[in-house]
Amino acid sequence: MAYLSLSKLDDRVYAQLRMRSLEHHVSIEEEAKRIISAAVSDVSESLYTAFERCFGHYSNHAETEDEESLEEMMRALRVPHQPIDLLS
Repeated sequence: MAYLSLSKLDDRVYAQLRMRSLEHHVSIEEEAKRIISAAVSDVSESLYTAFERCFGHYSNHAETEDEESLEEMMRALRVPHQPIDLLS
C-alpha cells in the first residue's frame, strides 16, 4: 500500500471533506480515499457501465465485461458518417 500526505489543504476543502465523511459515516481519510479512487477509476469500465445502463446488455457479450467486448459493442453501434448536403 502506498501512503499519501497532503499539506496546505484549503480550510474550506478540509471542512467539506469532513462534512462528506460525517454524512457517509466514515473517517476523513476513508472519504478522501473513496473520492480519489472514484476520480481515477478505469475509464473503460465506466464506459461499459454507462453503455449497459443506457442500452441494456449486449446480447452476445452480456457475460463478458472486458475491454475487447466493449470495443466490439461500440463498433456494432457505429454508423458511417453521411456528409451534410449544403447545396440543396
